Amino acid sequence: MVGGVCVGVDGEFHGGSYADGGGRGGGTREGMERKRRGSSWAQCGAVVYGVRKSLAVYQQELNLSSTLFCETKKISVRRMEELKSAMEEHMELMADLVQKFSSDIRAGLGPAYDNFIGFFHAIDWKEPWLMGLVAFHVALLLVAIISRKKTNFQMFLFLLTLVGVYLAETLNRFMGKNWKNFSGQNYFDPSGLFMSVLWSGPLLVISMIILINTLFSLCYLIVRWKRAELRHRARAARNKQE
Repeated sequence: MVGGVCVGVDGEFHGGSYADGGGRGGGTREGMERKRRGSSWAQCGAVVYGVRKSLAVYQQELNLSSTLFCETKKISVRRMEELKSAMEEHMELMADLVQKFSSDIRAGLGPAYDNFIGFFHAIDWKEPWLMGLVAFHVALLLVAIISRKKTNFQMFLFLLTLVGVYLAETLNRFMGKNWKNFSGQNYFDPSGLFMSVLWSGPLLVISMIILINTLFSLCYLIVRWKRAELRHRARAARNKQE
């Protein structure tokens, strides 16, 4: 090589210098740089396209969700309106039934109340035997209340009242045959209405009071027995530990 000129082995001259070689190398580097930049721009474009596509899909899903929400809201509002109308119809039906039932009760109790008032006024409460009958029931009720803590006596009174109710029909027939000896009028009809109201009714009420009191007494005794059993078990456990 002489003066930047390449001399071959065969003595021929070959053109080209370091400057040309450097130019070709510089061009190669610029091309690689352009390729690198082009690939970078292509990647950025692909990313932007992917982001736009994702945004479009998200927008579609958002629109679909909004549509579903609106439809669900409309359906809910419609169902609430249907439920409200059904409840109003049910309340109107219940109000009609209650009104009809109350009118039937008033219509049914009216004659019964009138009959009771007529029955009450038809009785001469000043007759001595009627006053004695009322006094007997009051005395029996007071005895049942005073002796509420005596279980055996309460059972005796309970059986006594039941026997009185059982003999009501026999007493009605007997008094119906002999009412002139103690009463101003015959109250003892064959149906036994008078005896049921003024004899069997009060006795049944007193027997129910005695029965309820006895049940409460038995419950109290069961509780006391259970407490005593628990105390006995605790005492036995302490004795075993000692």
